[in-house]
Amino acid sequence: SGDWVDVDCRYNSVPQAIVPDAIKNYVKEHFPDTQIIEIERKRGNHEVKLSNKLELVFDKKLKIKGVDD
Repeated sequence: SGDWVDVDCRYNSVPQAIVPDAIKNYVKEHFPDTQIIEIERKRGNHEVKLSNKLELVFDKKLKIKGVDD
């Protein structure tokens, strides 16, 4: 359908235009010195990997569900 499923930039941040505002705002507020280097959509969730190696999981309403290190 042309929609992205997974964007992995490894060492650079993913394009800000594809990151939902709620996720950008959460990361900016709670992890201001990090970049989003990977984002993945699956089964209504968004999984985000940060440059500090933390992984965040957001539900389909873009509310934080969990943090993995």
